[in-house]
Amino acid sequence: NATIETKSGDVLVSESDGSLNVRTSSGDVLLYACSVKTAGIEAAAGNVRMDLTRPVTGHLSARTVSGDLTLDLPDGSDARVSLRTLRGNVHCGFEMQEESRDRLTVTGRLGSGQGTIDLSAVNGVVSANLRDATATPEA
Repeated sequence: NATIETKSGDVLVSESDGSLNVRTSSGDVLLYACSVKTAGIEAAAGNVRMDLTRPVTGHLSARTVSGDLTLDLPDGSDARVSLRTLRGNVHCGFEMQEESRDRLTVTGRLGSGQGTIDLSAVNGVVSANLRDATATPEA
């Protein structure tokens, strides 16, 4: 388990598992090749990119006031999904059950919906895609 807080500066977490909480006032957050069970990410000003190697079955939450959110997750997740922005766009690169899509919000269910994936931005693009295991994410 890890908790990381910073006022200014980027945060890079690589190959972590367990629980993770990250809070930053100004800076980007990158989770690279992580297999977290639960994660809470908050960024006031900065982009958040999450590259997960384990399907989501727990709770994953990421919020940013001004910045883009990107999630790459492997196939096999079991979670209720909520992707939303107030000013920006939402992109979802996979199909879900009980799916609802518009420009500012995408919701649905992966598997039986045991866990939760909740991504939101005030000003920014929110994007979720299936992970390409051969790709290297850009910071």
